Amino acid sequence: MTEPGRAYRALLIGNSEFPGDPDHLRPLLGPPADIAMLSGALTDPGTGLHQAGAVRTVLEETTQRVKEELAEFLESALPHEQLFLCYSGHGLLGLRNRLRLCARDTTVAHPRARSVELGYIDDLIEDCAARSIVVVPDCCFSGAAAVKGTDPTAQLAGHSRFVMTSSSHGDASADAEEAGAAGPFTRHLVTGLRSGAPGRDGLVTAYDIYRYVHGRLRASGQIPHMKTEAGAGAIPLARRRTRTAEPGTADGGRPGPRPWRRRSSP
Repeated sequence: MTEPGRAYRALLIGNSEFPGDPDHLRPLLGPPADIAMLSGALTDPGTGLHQAGAVRTVLEETTQRVKEELAEFLESALPHEQLFLCYSGHGLLGLRNRLRLCARDTTVAHPRARSVELGYIDDLIEDCAARSIVVVPDCCFSGAAAVKGTDPTAQLAGHSRFVMTSSSHGDASADAEEAGAAGPFTRHLVTGLRSGAPGRDGLVTAYDIYRYVHGRLRASGQIPHMKTEAGAGAIPLARRRTRTAEPGTADGGRPGPRPWRRRSSP
């Protein structure tokens, strides 16, 4: 069972439309379904650890609104809380190899003014009172991200944090195949939370989920990465129940190859 007194809150942010710069930031299919499916998994009556009212979803919002939601979420945290933060959408990588998360008003021409730099989130996390924080960015770090010597996940690595990214800093993350479907990373993440990932003592940990998702994506060439400090990989993310076959597969194993739509900018 989970530790008595521990509370769980989540903020799930998704952006699929970028009307200010459609030539560079094409619309994405996956984010709306990614957020909906992940919310359902976190609050699943059988396996979820979150109450329905403790999961907030933010879709298709501007940079300023996303920053306000992030600040409210992290600044209001209490010491007994475990936080789960996820972003699904486009990612941009700047000249200094700093990841920026795109919002509805993001443009490639003005990324500093109209995107959320990971440094902003890192500052909020540094001052956050929560006992542990799980951060899951599902975006690519851009094909132009071959900047020497920096791992974007390290920007968020720190005390009691577990960071799991959908791909490496130089690779793309696949979009969904069609509207209404989740992207491969979130699809496996959701299946792992609901039933796929093995656990121990009735619980599935952050590290259990990472290993499950990594194993399912590895054959496609999209390799998730993780960073953890202070044993945060052992924190619970779900309850364990009997494993079932993953939708779209014969036996719950790896699905076959899927078409790719890059979540990156030129």
